[in-house]
Amino acid sequence: MILKRNKNFLCFMIGRITINIGDSLYYIVLSLAIVSIYNLGVGYLAFFGMLSFIPSVFVFLFSPYIDKIKSKKNALIYLQMVQIISVTCVLLVLTYELPVEWLFALHFLFFFVNTLIYPIQTSFVPEILDYNKDDINSSVNYMYLSKNFVDVLSNLMSSILLVYVSIYLLMRMDILLLIIGVLFFIPIKSKKHTMDKSRDTERDETGYLKSLKLAFDVFSKEKVASSIIYMEGILNGLTTMIMRIAPAYLIVIDVSVEYLGLVLAFQKGSEFLGVLVSPKFKAAPLNFFMVDYLISGLSIVGIVFIDNMYIKLILFSVAFFVIGISGNVYDKMIYNSYDYNEIGKVATYIYSLTSVLILISLALPMMYDNVEVLILFTGAITTLFGVLLLIYKMKQGFGRN
Repeated sequence: MILKRNKNFLCFMIGRITINIGDSLYYIVLSLAIVSIYNLGVGYLAFFGMLSFIPSVFVFLFSPYIDKIKSKKNALIYLQMVQIISVTCVLLVLTYELPVEWLFALHFLFFFVNTLIYPIQTSFVPEILDYNKDDINSSVNYMYLSKNFVDVLSNLMSSILLVYVSIYLLMRMDILLLIIGVLFFIPIKSKKHTMDKSRDTERDETGYLKSLKLAFDVFSKEKVASSIIYMEGILNGLTTMIMRIAPAYLIVIDVSVEYLGLVLAFQKGSEFLGVLVSPKFKAAPLNFFMVDYLISGLSIVGIVFIDNMYIKLILFSVAFFVIGISGNVYDKMIYNSYDYNEIGKVATYIYSLTSVLILISLALPMMYDNVEVLILFTGAITTLFGVLLLIYKMKQGFGRN
């Protein structure tokens, strides 16, 4: 078991989980603070949400630098310290009810730092695991499960704690969680993989714009992986959009909006069940995503055309069960497809791409408000991607990956 064999990875996981709980708690509590302390409306909440996305759209601009960081452990610790300072300042702003613009500026800083932490962590994992491919694949199982478990746990914790504890105390708890997480990073030891010196020198002498292009070339050279990443980015955005318009769809099919909680419970439950079984799937990414898109796409199309509510719910659950599995396969595909010394720059492109596509997808209902057509469009696009992968697979031959 990798957590027993590798103490560095154990420290990394404990620190990561603790910090992720703190991050989730921070976002939930601050959203409530904007409403309860500053009495701001929906428009400000939307702007607050947009501030979380904006840094991730532009994180690719840092792609030439991520993999060149000599000590990723120190970089992560320093960035987490900036987050701790920003959350402490947020607590002061809330305590003294200072202008809300300060709150938004600090919130932007928090998520700007967060967007840098993600690709650095992605690049740091191979170093912690001594570039052992089997251990890296196993680590994805732990990281993927913990990430989804933290999402569920954080929402549960915040919903319970907010009944009994003040916002100010929760912010103090958040700061404590972030500090504890950083402390677990300190004892981690890792070794930097040696890259071909001539190639390394050549990249150091390359100009910034050429470095950006070089980073994009690294991302694009793996045709199958990069194509699936584009597809996943589009579908991630469309799926996010579907969940945002779910209440409107319930009204269209004459179901009380009060049942939205049940729909969300089925979505989260089915997705988390997929997360739990995902380590068992060993299929090649091309094979898996081909089947994934066909099953989830046809399920989403069926939701629109089938009238029976129970069958709709079953199809909805099937789609999100497969989505729950796909995240694990997707993360392993990235580690297995790209050079570990270049994984950081790839992660920045993926982060930016996904954020842009989510923003575009969330804008679709503003331009076209037929809910059923939007859901049908999502299912059709998903199915189309499955067919395209099937055609590619047929051309390559079914005996090959």
